[in-house]
Amino acid sequence: MSIETGPAEPAALTDPADPRRRGAIRATAQAIGAARRTVVIGCGGGSGPARVLGRRGLTLGHDVRLALGSTTAQAVQVSQLQAGDCLVVLHLWRPARGLRGLTRLGRERGATVCVLTDLRSSPLAEEAHHLIVTPVEGFRDGPSRAAMAEDVHAVLAELAAPGSPGDGQPQRYMPS
Repeated sequence: MSIETGPAEPAALTDPADPRRRGAIRATAQAIGAARRTVVIGCGGGSGPARVLGRRGLTLGHDVRLALGSTTAQAVQVSQLQAGDCLVVLHLWRPARGLRGLTRLGRERGATVCVLTDLRSSPLAEEAHHLIVTPVEGFRDGPSRAAMAEDVHAVLAELAAPGSPGDGQPQRYMPS
């Protein structure tokens, strides 16, 4: 099984002026900011950045619920979502079978779905309203969470900025 990540473009990833990256980050932050409640789910390597987003989003005054652990525990949280809510899914490196079902459930329940993933061809992208793809090139055989953590912090910075712009249109950022 091979994992497609594509080549990294460090300049584009660190350049806050990149309009594709900024648009996807702003749209994700706007979805969280406008939501009645947000559920953040993650698995594997995405769990760390998910924890940061869940905890900091709450301290910024948003109703953000972190749903980590078993797929069943996550499903309970996702099944309570409805129109006006937001689901943020963080997926890094190895695919998780249950995560696709949870992402689909969130969309079926009417929530705005935001996906941060490392796979250009991720099946989670099909269910996403807003998509940010980040590379995971690290050292040796392990993935790096640096780019995903950077995107999570950028979303949090947008949430913390009063009156941050965003047009609510679906946004996708995938480094070329």
